[in-house]
Amino acid sequence: MNKLLSSACIRRGYPNPDFAPDRQGCYLDIPQLIRDLGLPLVVKPACAGSSVGMTIVKKEADMDQAIQEGFAHDDT
Repeated sequence: MNKLLSSACIRRGYPNPDFAPDRQGCYLDIPQLIRDLGLPLVVKPACAGSSVGMTIVKKEADMDQAIQEGFAHDDT
């Protein structure tokens, strides 16, 4: 299951939370992301099980570790 593709399909007619995709090796402006989406954030790999590699981030300082946990399971 690809969560990015699923979200794109769902957004066509149903409420769906905002999200920001990230790919391993790309730059993600974490402070700007938090300003745009707010906290808490759910960080999870795009193509793993529903809770595999998932982290709920409540503090900006925890984002890097959460992203690395997600990348341990998928590159998006």
